[in-house]
Amino acid sequence: MKLPYMYVGVVTKNDDPEKLGRVKVRIPGLVDPESAWAFPMGAPGGGSKRHGFFSPPVVGAEVCVFFHGGDPDHPWFIGVQYHPELKSKPLAPHPLFSGFIRAAVKQSRLV
Repeated sequence: MKLPYMYVGVVTKNDDPEKLGRVKVRIPGLVDPESAWAFPMGAPGGGSKRHGFFSPPVVGAEVCVFFHGGDPDHPWFIGVQYHPELKSKPLAPHPLFSGFIRAAVKQSRLV
């Protein structure tokens, strides 16, 4: 199965055994119960294992997920929604989060 788009996923684990800032996510109906370890794309704060600062998203946070070459075994994540007051759900994201996804897709087509 190819997963060619960007999806909204929910973080299920963030205790990366290799300390690389990776997370596992669940995308209901597509990736259940959870993905392989997803690498961060564009770390907030410019962190890595060897320098800087990086804070992985908390369990339960929503992230934008895409898959290298559409391969479900190679997930990456970008963008995190920490705002529980927005009442966003994976299959019914808040309009602000959906707008972020649309803008990212549009921008990717321009590159």
